[in-house]
Amino acid sequence: MNKNLIFFIANILLLFSGNQCYSSNSRIDSVPFSFERGNLYIDISIDNKTYKFLFSSTGYSSVSNELIKKYDIKNSEKQNLKNTVFYSVKELKIGNTFFRNIDARALSNSFNSNCVKIDGIIGANLLSNMIWKIDYNNSKLLFSNSIDDFEFSQKANIIDFTTVGTNNSPLISLKIDNVLFEKVMVNVGSNGTISLPITDFKNKANNYKNAIYNGTEKFSGKNQLSLFTEICTMVPKVALGTSEFGETMINFFDNGASMIGNKILKDYDVTIDWRNKKIYLDNYVFREKYSIEDYGFYFYKRSDKIEVVGVYVDSNADKQGIKNGDIVIKINNIDFTTISDDELCELYFNFKNYFNNQAINVSVLRGNEKLNFSIEKQVILN
Repeated sequence: MNKNLIFFIANILLLFSGNQCYSSNSRIDSVPFSFERGNLYIDISIDNKTYKFLFSSTGYSSVSNELIKKYDIKNSEKQNLKNTVFYSVKELKIGNTFFRNIDARALSNSFNSNCVKIDGIIGANLLSNMIWKIDYNNSKLLFSNSIDDFEFSQKANIIDFTTVGTNNSPLISLKIDNVLFEKVMVNVGSNGTISLPITDFKNKANNYKNAIYNGTEKFSGKNQLSLFTEICTMVPKVALGTSEFGETMINFFDNGASMIGNKILKDYDVTIDWRNKKIYLDNYVFREKYSIEDYGFYFYKRSDKIEVVGVYVDSNADKQGIKNGDIVIKINNIDFTTISDDELCELYFNFKNYFNNQAINVSVLRGNEKLNFSIEKQVILN
């Protein structure tokens, strides 16, 4: 787009949409972001105080219970959705732009959110009335109310999208080996690659290099664990609009949401235009070869215990006998029964590199029995 067409507006620009109000002193605003463990985090301000929020292009915005109490944030007039209570944030500021009367949920108090120490999430319901450019190369977000404020190269891939529900999460289509997958969420709040249902691709997935992961998850309000299987597959080609990726790792699953995350998106400048329902992928730069290299199992804190929550089939961990549900009590000289939350978070996020590629000694409890394993790091998929 030609920036010479942009005219200067001296007065404050006000944009209204539903019950949300945005105000800024300029046509285009920007704010830096930190890119940590594959996720985007920005500083927002409430009442002139700075808070750390995850930046996500899907779902509703969220605020921590601490902020709800501190600012006495009241319930929103929005009707509850699946027993979810909404709050109305009167005003928050991103860069030089104010956002008012934002519907938000209470941030879940999970081990993951506690580890990253965020105060909330900026979601699609806030973002969806502006145009947002994610400049991964310069760690900067740029946003405006007009697509004419942005420039794109002639090679830019322009992809139409639809939205889902009232939160306006963007959905696109893509093809793998001529199989069409629809309603795939574009989620800059995910540090993953592409996740898709296995239903329509199971026979073809077996033709490619893959690694099978059996895991467990626990849903809010339910005591029983749910089992799931994920097939991590190296496919030779993915078609997304006019873009074609070479060998790409796809996570096929038997339940969950279809999604494309930052492992793919970070190779581009990504601009999301909710007004015209278009996504621009521009200035491609290859940044990372896809592979899985680790110890073959994962753990997570549940009910004050550190539990094995996933194991790769035929990995060293699987062959040694580690199972989902084992309670981890020790890895090398690290006592998991006394480990602090900060130490556990550091180990959790850096597990595959924490021990400098050396074999690890793992002690677990299975019922009343203590078991010991020696597990070497390995290349599981490349």
